[in-house]
Amino acid sequence: MSQFSERVLEAFKLKQARVVEAPKWGMTFSVFPLTVAQLEAIDSEPNDYTRAIRTIIVRAKHADCSPVFDETDFENMRTYGVDAFGPSEIFEVAKAINSDAPEAEPDEIIEDMEEN
Repeated sequence: MSQFSERVLEAFKLKQARVVEAPKWGMTFSVFPLTVAQLEAIDSEPNDYTRAIRTIIVRAKHADCSPVFDETDFENMRTYGVDAFGPSEIFEVAKAINSDAPEAEPDEIIEDMEEN
């Protein structure tokens, strides 16, 4: 492994997870800093609804960084999610998870870099 890769991994390990609560679900989980791989998975979804669910699936972790949810959970939220598990609550949980996400879109960030 290169020195650069070692530095990238070390930087990630030093970041502390935030705790996010989903009280209507009776759950608390850890959220680590957003990565490009997570962003790619989220952005690959075709609409806002499935992007919100994908956000929860890829970013909600146990304290040991293992996933809280899996693909079955994704399909069940997408297909059967109602009431406390419906669209409004899914968006609320995804919003809490994404409170650390950059405001600007990647294209806007690149344009800013090119201007400076």
